[in-house]
Amino acid sequence: MKGTMRLAERSVELANASYSAGVLNQIDVQDAELSLYNSRLGFQQSVYDYQVAKANSKGYLDINSTIIMHKRKIIKILKMKIFLFR
Repeated sequence: MKGTMRLAERSVELANASYSAGVLNQIDVQDAELSLYNSRLGFQQSVYDYQVAKANSKGYLDINSTIIMHKRKIIKILKMKIFLFR
């Protein structure tokens, strides 16, 4: 996952440089930025899923609707932050 984020970060750098050179338009830059944000969101989702699975395997959590509800709230907040950052 971190490799995907590095590639997406590099893609944003190249898109910005290409935009400055007049090769790409603003939509292309925003598309690269969106890919980066989606990569970051995917990484955070993976970390969250890992932590929940780890806690559940040790008997710390009982997976139920409350946990799922909190997970959905976190994802919604992350998506809102990504949208607002654009």
